Amino acid sequence: PLDGHGRRSLYIKTNLMEPTRFLSVFNTPGGKVVEGRRDRSNVPAQALAMLNDPFVIGQADTWGQRLVAVAHRDPSERIDVMFQRALSRPPSADEREQFTRLVDQLAGLHGVASADRMTSRPIWKDMAHVVFNLKEFIYLP
Repeated sequence: PLDGHGRRSLYIKTNLMEPTRFLSVFNTPGGKVVEGRRDRSNVPAQALAMLNDPFVIGQADTWGQRLVAVAHRDPSERIDVMFQRALSRPPSADEREQFTRLVDQLAGLHGVASADRMTSRPIWKDMAHVVFNLKEFIYLP
C-alpha cells in the first residue's frame, strides 16, 4: 500500500557486501555512494525477474497463504481485497470480471474443483503473482 508519499514497496533485506541480484535488474543504487537521481530503465530482464525471481514467487506464495486463511464469500470479494491491498483502490467492474475468470481458469489448470477454489493455495499464489506483475503495481503514475 502507499505510504503517504506515493511510494509502494515489498521489503527485501540488502547487504552492502552482497548486493541483491533481483534489485540490480531495476538499477538499484550500489549503497556505497549516495545517489540523488537514478537512471530510468524498462528492460525485458525486469519483467523476467518479476515473473521468475524466487523472492517474488515467495512473496506471492506468502500472500496467497494469507488470502486462503481468510474466509471470503467468493472470488470477487477476495479480488476486491487484493486490489485494495496492492493498489489502494477497488477493481473496476471489467477488472473484477477478468480476474474472476482467471480464478476459474487457474482452477482448471491446477485441477481444483469449483467448490474448492477459495481454499486452493496454488490458485491464490498465482493470483498474487499476477497482481505483483500489474503495471500499476510496478510503476507509480
